[in-house]
Amino acid sequence: MLANERSSGRRAIRRATSTDSYPLRFDVPLQSQVQLYAVGGPEGASRALMVFAIPGSRLVGQVRSGGTQYPIELRVSALEGDGAVSWLDTMRVFRTATALTEEQLLSGFVEFPVPADTYDLRIALLEPGGVAGDVIEITQFAVPEFRREGLVLSDLVLGDRTSGLRWIVSGDTVALSPRGAYVEGGAAELYYELHGLPVGTRYRARVEVRGKGGGSLFARIGRLFGGGAPVAFSFDGVTAEAPHRAQQTVALTPLGAGDYTLTLTVEDLERGTRSTREVPLRILDR
Repeated sequence: MLANERSSGRRAIRRATSTDSYPLRFDVPLQSQVQLYAVGGPEGASRALMVFAIPGSRLVGQVRSGGTQYPIELRVSALEGDGAVSWLDTMRVFRTATALTEEQLLSGFVEFPVPADTYDLRIALLEPGGVAGDVIEITQFAVPEFRREGLVLSDLVLGDRTSGLRWIVSGDTVALSPRGAYVEGGAAELYYELHGLPVGTRYRARVEVRGKGGGSLFARIGRLFGGGAPVAFSFDGVTAEAPHRAQQTVALTPLGAGDYTLTLTVEDLERGTRSTREVPLRILDR
């Protein structure tokens, strides 16, 4: 009986300290923007990459010697039937030489391990004290099993060279786009991973951009890729490593302001399998 009581107590403690049935509420919104991607980790493990941006006008900095600091709490929970299971609960302190202006963004990213599955998530970004913050819910966040054999495609990670935000992965430097948005005439950096293919596998990649109404824009795009990339609807490649990591520059010059969907389809030419991923993309007025 004592053993059963101790076991029951441990289960109750685990549940009380790792779940939460009460969503956070804030008096002052921060107007945060969050991009969440499923990518591969060490030895085929799956990870989430969360990129975020907060307008400087919404933050209250703490003046310190040598500059201004902005502490931000980040929480990520998986929603389940009886509550929310905590995945991430951390604080990041950002320091700037001068206070952020209204036009500036406070941006950053975090990585954390995530088991392969499909989740409904609750993301909270808040200033210490709990007065100002945001709660963002993301449904159907799909994390693939990167260790299985055969073609497995990671999420498409959007990047912007002008953002100044950089992610280092396996020795490569990947530009990130905190807002997932670009001004007219800009260029998007695209990063993705091909898992489950042996080195030397031939593949074909197809990129497509569709407007909010669903119509294909390729009839109007003569040169979608910049930086010497192929002038084509699709292009062929060969995996140089396992997993194969690729980056592509996408010129957005032909696109007007609006909401779009960027889709990447990769086909394993030797096995005939294919995988598709897509990401929303927004073009802003100059």
